[in-house]
Formats: sequence, structure tokens, C-alpha cells
Amino acid sequence: GVATYLKDLIEAQSNRRDVEMVYLLVSEYNSDEELLKMNEKKIKILAYSYRRSLMGIHRLLTLSKVIDRLQPDIIHLHSSFPGLVRLKYLFSTTKNKIIYCSHGWSFNQEISQYKKICYRLSEWILSYGCHKIINISKFEQNSAWFINPRKMTVIYNSISKQSEVNFEKPQSDNTIKLLFVGRLDRQKGIDLLVNSFDNLPDNSRLELDVIGDAVVDPIVDKLSTRKINFKGWKTTDEVRRSMKESDVLIVPSRWEGFGLVALEAMQVGTMVVASDAGALPEIVINDETGMIFKADSVEAITRALSAIQKMTKTEIQTFGKRGEQRYRNRFNYSHMVDSVMNVYYEK
Repeated sequence: GVATYLKDLIEAQSNRRDVEMVYLLVSEYNSDEELLKMNEKKIKILAYSYRRSLMGIHRLLTLSKVIDRLQPDIIHLHSSFPGLVRLKYLFSTTKNKIIYCSHGWSFNQEISQYKKICYRLSEWILSYGCHKIINISKFEQNSAWFINPRKMTVIYNSISKQSEVNFEKPQSDNTIKLLFVGRLDRQKGIDLLVNSFDNLPDNSRLELDVIGDAVVDPIVDKLSTRKINFKGWKTTDEVRRSMKESDVLIVPSRWEGFGLVALEAMQVGTMVVASDAGALPEIVINDETGMIFKADSVEAITRALSAIQKMTKTEIQTFGKRGEQRYRNRFNYSHMVDSVMNVYYEK
């Protein structure tokens, strides 16, 4: 999600007349290959060595020296670990150039209460090391109630128009094709979805394609069955095509800062069925543009799958069309880019 956000935002910024150059400092380890290849006329990629460890944190903090040499007008930090760079600017006037976006607060994860308190305290302290904090949803902003509200603003994520796929959804047999896209880890709830499929009767109309793989801690065995097909990672264009060819995208996340994958499906007119984690209910309107079920519940997913199975293809496509209209009306890409740039220009 963060990689997609960055690719789209940087591409849009590089096409603006008021932007001279965009420098992206990104880890050379486990980063999106398309990000690392973005060197263009007004885009310069600076890869650094970093892994999530104490040494990695030290290397992150030393990036302040690189940033100071570049002398940028704006420093936009994305996600929690790069956000630690704010520590170097707590008592510097440079903090007035810094914009921060967590892309999902660390204290909203499935962690112990002690860790939640520690993360909240850290974010509260680090909030003094930046000018503005962009939250990607109302859920994110409301959950950061302890941070000065004047420092924060909500700018919903969106997807660039260049990502649109222009071909008709193919007509298929009675089978309803479901799609999961994301990391195969606990946060994304893939284990819940696989367990729910195990509960389906043998005559089920549902078939599931899984795009993605484990990044840190694998939580399911990637064994394709008669009803579940594990596809691994795919290119952006391949994911878009799979979304268009599918009847339903299912997002069973246990926690989620935003849920950009839901927007990607809505953009191509595919119905979205998602958990009520994080901002997903802000994206998908239950029983209007899609379906919302209780997070972290195999039973809730099973009930949702049963409901889908009773629907006709026409009913599913109607949900998809409503979702596409909501994407166009509520999550406008140009508005997102302009809103980010307006934050940059604030004094």
C-alpha cells in the first residue's frame, strides 16, 4: 500500500511545474522494485542499507546528514520507522519543513497494552519534530487523539488515473471468483479466510485466487486446492487485470490504516467485501457499495461468503458499479495530490 501511494504521489509531483526535483530515500532491502527503478528527469532514487533492527534504526537516524546535504524545501516522511528521523529535528528549525504520514499508526496494531502505551508516547514526542501530520483516514486521526489536533489533517488515499484498466469484465459460468491481494501475514487475515473456505460445502460456487506472499512471518501453507489458488506476487498491471476479472475482492484484515487495495478494486468496478478494521468502513459502505463483516472472526467471514454465494452475478456487478461511482466521487486522485501540496505550502 505505501509503495503504491509513493509511486503515484511522486509521479504526480514530478509532473507539476512548481516541483523542481523529488528525492526518494528508500531502503534497498525488501522495497518495491518499481520504486527503486523510478529514476527519471525530476526523480532521484537514493537507496540506503536498512533492516528493522537496532543497527537499522541507527542508520535511519544518520539519514538526517543526507537530508541536510540535499537541503530540500520539504521533507515528507512515510511510515513509522522512517518517522523516527523526526527525533533528529526535535530542537531544530528544520522541523518546520517536515511532513509525516504513518500510513497506519503502530499503536493500532494487534499488540500488548504496554506496547500501545509506549508507541503512543513515542508518537506524541516525535510529533514535536514535524510541522504537520497527514492521516490517511478519519479513523487514523481519531485514534491519535493525544496529539495536538492543529498539527493533523486527514487526506484520503487515492489511485492515479494511469492505473485504470480499460476492458470489460468477462462473462463466466456460475462460479463466483473471489480475489485476495496482500501479504500472507496475520495483519491481513489470510488465515481466517482460508479457514472460512474450509467450512464451505463441497458444492460451493466460490473460488478464491490469492495474490501475494509472506514478507516476515508466514501464517498459511501455500497449498493450492480445488477452491483456492495461490498465485504469488504479481506486477501492478497483472493485479489490476485480476481485479477486473474477479467478481469480488475480499479484505479480511485484522487491522488496517486505510486499505488501498479496496480502492484499487472499486476503481475497476469490482465489488469489495471487507472487515470492519480501521478505515475500511469509510471506504466500503455496507449493503450499498459492498459488504462489511466483523474483523478477526472466521464465523463472520463464513457468513459473508454464504451471503455472496446466494447472490446473482447481476447483483454482484451492481455493487461493483456503485463502488466505482463512490471511488470517483469520494476518493478523487487530483484532489489528494493538491491537498498534499497545499500542506507543503502551509506556513
